[in-house]
Amino acid sequence: MIVLALPFIAIGVFVSGWLTATLWEWSSMRGWVETPALIERVELVPGMGADSETYRVEAEYSYRFDGQEFRGTRVSLTSRGDNIGSYHEQMHEVLSRHVAERLEYPCLVNPDDPQESILDASIRWQLFLLQFTFVLTFGGGGATILLTGLRRRVSENKRAALEAAHPDERWKWRESWRDGSVPSTRGRLFTSACVFAFLWNALAVPIAILFTADNWGKNNGLVGFVLIFPAIGILVLAWAGVNFARWRKFGRSQFELIPNPAVIGGRLGGFIVATGSFDGATAASVSVKCVRVGREDDEVADEVVEWEDSLIVRPEFLDHGQDMTRIPVLFAIPRRLPSSDVDTTLGGIVWRVEVEVARPGLDYVDQFEAPVFETAESRDDFVLEEDVRESLQLEQPTDEQFRQSGIEVGQSSSGGLVLRFPRLRHPSLAMSITLLWLVWTGVVAFLMTVGVPWFAIVFGLVDIALFAAVVPLWVESRSIRIESSEVVLSGGSFGFGREVTIDRSDISDVMVDESTQSGATRYFRIRIRTSGGKTHTAAVRVRNHALANHIAERIRGGSLPAADR
Repeated sequence: MIVLALPFIAIGVFVSGWLTATLWEWSSMRGWVETPALIERVELVPGMGADSETYRVEAEYSYRFDGQEFRGTRVSLTSRGDNIGSYHEQMHEVLSRHVAERLEYPCLVNPDDPQESILDASIRWQLFLLQFTFVLTFGGGGATILLTGLRRRVSENKRAALEAAHPDERWKWRESWRDGSVPSTRGRLFTSACVFAFLWNALAVPIAILFTADNWGKNNGLVGFVLIFPAIGILVLAWAGVNFARWRKFGRSQFELIPNPAVIGGRLGGFIVATGSFDGATAASVSVKCVRVGREDDEVADEVVEWEDSLIVRPEFLDHGQDMTRIPVLFAIPRRLPSSDVDTTLGGIVWRVEVEVARPGLDYVDQFEAPVFETAESRDDFVLEEDVRESLQLEQPTDEQFRQSGIEVGQSSSGGLVLRFPRLRHPSLAMSITLLWLVWTGVVAFLMTVGVPWFAIVFGLVDIALFAAVVPLWVESRSIRIESSEVVLSGGSFGFGREVTIDRSDISDVMVDESTQSGATRYFRIRIRTSGGKTHTAAVRVRNHALANHIAERIRGGSLPAADR
């Protein structure tokens, strides 16, 4: 990885030196003297090859300085040809007119050495911006790869020492797992967001400016496509900003594991210790996920959630201190699941513990990578003490818990529970899928422009499927009204749909299953099956698994179900 970084850094340093020399020369020319010159010859020279689109303007001119005659050939700060903008063509047109009409053109002369002269000493900002983009992307990317490689080498050396010291205790091979106090990944997420935002915008913004300047009014379709990329950059900056705000507000939390490690076929428990007091918090939502990331069967795979459980912790169990809050965590891990992988650089199993606390102002959201391993304590028949789990579990989710999942809670005129699932309740999911659709649409438009209709048709079919997925995220709304004797479903696409009334005695099953996954976040669907075999969709894209289970149980007419094992 370190060797891979060196060519990128070399390109960044080379272009940076070139830019620095150009700026230094431009700065020194500000003291040169403006002198009238007579243009004697001008030519627009194409680049190598008859079909090349690069050009360079050449000129010969004479001028008089301090009573002496001089001749010059330098036109601009750069002597190489290029196709950035139309500078060379415009300069050729202007100078040709001066030649034809025998007009004088102002040149700048070095008073210390009158043989040095130039016709145009201005910086071409389009070219400068493009070169600066090379510095940022190649230099910045190379530096990122180098630092990552050095950090990885240091980490590997430490891990080798830990492996030698603890050959039979793999959870001690990672330094952050050794003492059972696992740091949150928020700092890493913030750093990754900043690096990605920097590199993305360093590339996307200059290219968008250059492309728009050259093509505005000529090909607005492609201009719109190119402008999608800086728009994505703005969203990435917003994402980094939210992570920064949470880092400033809550600092770096710790997950204190009891026991360490968590046991496959045993208990995952402990306390999340967060900076600051969470007075006013109504509850905490805690979930654990076994996630397969990276490569699978030699192919790049998305994150796949192998198993998940969640818990809504009662507010009285949030231990508030003067400058910290302890949030209890307690789950039973099935024996059939895989252990954590120590090194997941190239993929593997990651056990994530995620927590959300609805509170006044900025909600607390954090994530931890926990060590979960099969040990001598692993048992096939392990179960948690139900009274302990049930004492932690909140029987009724609070309004804030519903709000976190974008669900509005109300009451019917007869006292029933009304749950409204409004439009655009998951804006980040909607924006990410919409941006993917816009980029894909741009690709289809580009394929049509360059004249490859068959590829455009194939990509267009995928584009239609993406559009069908995007529309509900923006316009679909639903509601569930749960009365003592019946359940009433309404809404659908654009908020319209036939109202369906289901007698509670006619409900044979209420099913909760996964409907969508974005990264490692799963969204759940609730469906009602009647005794006649007909299935009705009650809700879609419920973000919290425990909340989806609670809604399903309310539809059934029972109490909150035990945790899904």
